[in-house]
Amino acid sequence: PLLADRRARVRFEVPAELAELARSVDSRVDIVEPGTATQGIDFYVNLMSLPGRLSVTAEAMPNPPPYLTPDPARVRDWRARLAGYPGRKIGLVWGGNPLHHNGRNRSCTLSAMAPLLSVPGISWFSLQLGRAAEELAAPDAPAIVDLRELLRSYSDTAAAIAALDLVISVDTSVAHLGGALARPVWMLVPYAPDWRWLRDRTDSPWYPTLRLFRQESPGDWTGVVDGLRTALFETDPNI
Repeated sequence: PLLADRRARVRFEVPAELAELARSVDSRVDIVEPGTATQGIDFYVNLMSLPGRLSVTAEAMPNPPPYLTPDPARVRDWRARLAGYPGRKIGLVWGGNPLHHNGRNRSCTLSAMAPLLSVPGISWFSLQLGRAAEELAAPDAPAIVDLRELLRSYSDTAAAIAALDLVISVDTSVAHLGGALARPVWMLVPYAPDWRWLRDRTDSPWYPTLRLFRQESPGDWTGVVDGLRTALFETDPNI
């Protein structure tokens, strides 16, 4: 939107699985899939380079969330689908992309999250996809509603997040999606974090609705989960 404000004609190249949701960013922006925007281009810039090019600072963040909008009909369907579950409705993600260069440090396991699932008054829903979701089939897996079959695209995941009260996630795309939707997200942050999460703070300039729970030592998910569990008991049921 900042480029469009400067009267640039913007073609935003995104992966096919993000195209539908990305079209909700700004009607002036032309969403294209990879390899289709090669003609008539004067300048190309990587998305993550835009803040520097546009002199954006953490103290003056433009275009605050929500800047993605889920399909209203899908949100209604999700709210109806979840209406029968009691208490607070919280989504859970424990594993990121295993191909990510820091995937081993960013991800934990479903068993590591187990202490959260004993907090009363909560219905838990798995937003986990990929290899990590196989942990749901373990004989000793905790009780959690598996939504995998209903999450066919990021648009489906966005609508599901909009229908939940809270998402608890490791540092992966679901946390970013929830933040971009301005939904409450509590994120587990590894000891050596991605640069976007800065240092020594529990909030994020990118996503005002994001709350960060940081490891105090490398690999210490137990301390992070204990902090999350305490926060669940302390937080107003309406979050």
